[in-house]
Amino acid sequence: MNSAYMPFVATALLSLTAVSAFSQSSVTYPWTNFTGLPNGAGNADGTGDAARFDYPSSVAVDNAGNVLVADYNNRTIRKGTPTGIVTNLAGNSLYPGEYADGLGSAARFSSPAGVTVDNTGNVFVADSCKIRKVTPSGVVTTLAGGVYGYADATGIAAQYKSSTERGHGQNGQRLCETAGIL
Repeated sequence: MNSAYMPFVATALLSLTAVSAFSQSSVTYPWTNFTGLPNGAGNADGTGDAARFDYPSSVAVDNAGNVLVADYNNRTIRKGTPTGIVTNLAGNSLYPGEYADGLGSAARFSSPAGVTVDNTGNVFVADSCKIRKVTPSGVVTTLAGGVYGYADATGIAAQYKSSTERGHGQNGQRLCETAGIL
């Protein structure tokens, strides 16, 4: 297996082991390749194993069953339908390390490390020192963060060292960890 996929696979196996350790049953969970291809890193829309990802760092599932993927090395947010059709929702792999709000491939991500989704299909992305929002139609806006640092503030005046999505709070708010601060 390509070493670039080891953190993703190790996380999946660790998660499965943790769930099993607390379970009273000895259920065996089958693994099925839904989209993409092991050892087939790349950036391609497609169905099933014709789709390509390059270090998918985080996934979330919306109410319609679509899988949203933070495709870290491609610097994109990808959407996989329940039938396995993968398309690029936002971002463009040709412009690494840049930030830009915009629509679809006009938007730029630097390091999309985490995703979560709300009940209306908006995707929230932990993107290096920024928290970004992607609408279901692919419009990207920056909600918080702007430069590296630590500062409580509103909107782009807030500062993060780095951010990773950690789930939802009890009132539906997004929780992001930023270098150990939640």
